[in-house]
Amino acid sequence: MRHTLPLFVVLSALTPSALAAPRIVNGSEVAPGEYSEVVYLQHGNSGCTGSLIHPEWVLTAAHCIGWDATEGPDGMVVVFGDRIDAPQREVVASEVHVHPQYVSSAPGNPNGLGYVGELDGYDAVTNDIALVRLAEPVYQPLMSLNVAPIDDVWLGVGSRPSDTASRPSKAGEGG
Repeated sequence: MRHTLPLFVVLSALTPSALAAPRIVNGSEVAPGEYSEVVYLQHGNSGCTGSLIHPEWVLTAAHCIGWDATEGPDGMVVVFGDRIDAPQREVVASEVHVHPQYVSSAPGNPNGLGYVGELDGYDAVTNDIALVRLAEPVYQPLMSLNVAPIDDVWLGVGSRPSDTASRPSKAGEGG
């Protein structure tokens, strides 16, 4: 029986060169509190989206961990709220666990992703999953891992063409 993890969050890394580009194509800004289980992981000048799945654990993509996970999560902050430029709460990360079979680099892949080829024109990765432990528990709605297959809903932090800020700061959805 083939098990697949439902795609409930797009976990895309933000790089300085891509910060001004729209992140949610044909999407819209979410209402305050609509997806409070979606968080922003900030580490230095880069960041990614994650999902609060337990008061102490965030699920994210392994490619979002922009350093060797054996070095620890020094400097990683988990941002809660609808806007990263006006967070409701920030909690530091205490541990990071990357899937043991995630490939951090491969020949011909300058991005350092666990590259395994192409799927429908997109680079494909395997075992692209990581867990981040929070230094203190956060009690708010959690992302359910018991979901039935649905039409794709893409969640993340990004900007729209009408936004004037150079750095994405709003949670959005598209599909």
